[in-house]
Parts: sequence; structure tokens; C-alpha cells
Amino acid sequence: TCGVLDRSIAVDKIILPSSALRDEGTSYHYAPASDEISYHSELLLTMEEALDQAGIEHVRTKTWTTDAFYRETAAKVKRRLTAGAMVVDMEASAIMAWANFRQAKVYQFFYTADYVDHHKNEWDVRREERTADSMTFFEVAMAIARKLESRSC
Repeated sequence: TCGVLDRSIAVDKIILPSSALRDEGTSYHYAPASDEISYHSELLLTMEEALDQAGIEHVRTKTWTTDAFYRETAAKVKRRLTAGAMVVDMEASAIMAWANFRQAKVYQFFYTADYVDHHKNEWDVRREERTADSMTFFEVAMAIARKLESRSC
């Protein structure tokens, strides 16, 4: 799952991370230090094709990866939005770095779970806003798997 920084993204939307702003520690053990890491473009295109063929709506965007969700301050959220991140997660940059290091094909996607909303300038208690059945997200994974299987035949 991912938190939503940009309110224009609807609840239950599938998110394909194109890159990640690195604000966690693990990715630095697998990739040189940088503010951002990109997702493998060929894998991203494969996922987009699979979802398009299955008629599954999705958004491709940059994510902000942090493992310090209590530090998602209003000022930091604003900076991440300005840098192009529309969502926040806890593992994408580490998985991207590990996959690049190991030359592994990893197909990442998220579904929106909650909104990181600081408009009141106070901590917003997290709440589950997802309404779709979890099987919907399993179907997304299956659509990607079917696309991969068709390419290997």
C-alpha cells in the first residue's frame, strides 16, 4: 500500500512507481548515494501494458520512500510534492536498489490506502480509506503475471 500526498489521486487507485525519493536507510547499502532512484523502465512498461490490456486504471508517478512515517511533517510533505512525488511508501527505493544490485526483475505496484493530509497543520490520525476488496489487488498481480507468462512462451 501507499499513502497519498496528492488529493487528486482517487481512493483504491493502482500506483506504478516510476522512481523513488530516497528517505530510508536500506537502499544506500545497494546503490550509490543519491536523492532519487529510478525504476527499470522496461519493467514499468510491461506492467503498464498488462494493466492496460486488463482494463485496470493506474497512475504512474514518483514515490517518496521513508521508514519514518512519524516524521511526515507538513513541510516535508510539501517538499516531496514539489519534487514530484504523489504518494509515500516504506519500501520502494530499497526494493529498486536491491533489484538493480542483484539484476533481478521485480514488479512493484501499490494501491492507495490513506491520505497524508496536513491541511490542518496537525497530525492526522491514519484511517483505512480503501473500499475495494483485497481480491481486486490480487487480480492486478495476476494481470501482470499473465503478461509475463505470455512473453516467455
